[in-house]
Amino acid sequence: MDGFGENEGVVVFGATNRMDVLDPAVMRAGRFDRKIHFGLPDKNERREIFNYYFGKVMWEDNGEKGDVCERIVEVSYGLTGADVSNVVNEAVILAVKGGRKGVNGRDLMGALEYVLCGKEKRNYYMTDMERRVVAYHESGHALMGWILRGCSVPVRVSMIPTGKSALGYTMRENEERKLRTRDGMLGEIGMMLGGRIAEEIFCGEITTGASDDFKRAVEQAKSMVMDYNFFMDSYVMNDGCIGKTSKETVDEIASKIVRSLYGICKVEMEKRRGKVEEMVGLLMERGKIEGIEIGEIFGEDMRDEVKIGEDFFSEF
Repeated sequence: MDGFGENEGVVVFGATNRMDVLDPAVMRAGRFDRKIHFGLPDKNERREIFNYYFGKVMWEDNGEKGDVCERIVEVSYGLTGADVSNVVNEAVILAVKGGRKGVNGRDLMGALEYVLCGKEKRNYYMTDMERRVVAYHESGHALMGWILRGCSVPVRVSMIPTGKSALGYTMRENEERKLRTRDGMLGEIGMMLGGRIAEEIFCGEITTGASDDFKRAVEQAKSMVMDYNFFMDSYVMNDGCIGKTSKETVDEIASKIVRSLYGICKVEMEKRRGKVEEMVGLLMERGKIEGIEIGEIFGEDMRDEVKIGEDFFSEF
């Protein structure tokens, strides 16, 4: 590719998503010797990509296009350009199935749900007890996400089984922050614990449905200790642990963080039992609840009203 006069002025491009398995010889001077990394689209880039594909489809109401674009951009963090194209194509399919000549916001959100979570399994068999537990579980996640400061707003709550997300899910708005705060990460752990807490309070027993939530909560707590050192300094000063941190020490701190947050969130949920019951009633009736309705149930005055206090940190 180099050293041949008749090829001067010719630039050769190649693309791969597996740099780890490329033969190093390919990257020698005179070959593919420049590397340009293309990461996932950020918020502004996703907006441009969505607008590009939105321009290729017919809309039920053209005036809705801008608002829908902003709404879907907020919750589509992590999507590639190909994923965006897939979402818009799926929205068109939903519009056709619904007998409409153009797509609307509900089509787009349904298509995003399909791409992220898989196909809805409305005929999937669940006992009445299981449906009730799932409704409380997801409502618990949503409540904690709404009231804990630093959490992203829940924009959709569903108890309809899907191909990828088991029996239900709570979709959150992603604010795409470049920096994460200690309070924000604790709030996220609290939201993860909300499903198990709701089962304990309202169902009288706990199920296996929260196993993945607990794994993620513990991993986030460990990350706060090991990767961000949010608790280690105070732990060293209080307990006199000097030298290299052991795995047992990290596990102990992470476990303490999760247990303490569980107790705090349980108290906060007990205070708002009526709100959880209201959401469960609507979920059982409809199967899923959209963002506007979530805000109407919980109320703007409850948004971000619970901040993990300094008393919590003093324990460490």
